[in-house]
Amino acid sequence: MIDAYRRNPLFRVIECGEAFHGNAGDPTTVDRNPLMAELAEQGIAEYRAVPLNAGGAYHNAATIATKQAGGLSDAQCRDLDRILSESITYAGWLNRFRFSRPGESPHPA
Repeated sequence: MIDAYRRNPLFRVIECGEAFHGNAGDPTTVDRNPLMAELAEQGIAEYRAVPLNAGGAYHNAATIATKQAGGLSDAQCRDLDRILSESITYAGWLNRFRFSRPGESPHPA
């Protein structure tokens, strides 16, 4: 695999299903994740990526970035966690609904 892909935060999200939270003002995060340096150059203060189960070995991802000084507030994080949790639940349900086999119920148990 290409080293640049492995150093991208999305690698662990897609390949392993791990969430990523990065602060563009943290030198360690920027050093480990070159994407964070690129985002910081664009004025991004905070970047998050969460896995969405695609029903296989790999995951899709939902990403959020903000230019808000200081990143997201605690209240915004709680709201986003709720929204993403609902989206992830819906995506899993939708995946089961859309990819049911003939003769199987298209609705989750």
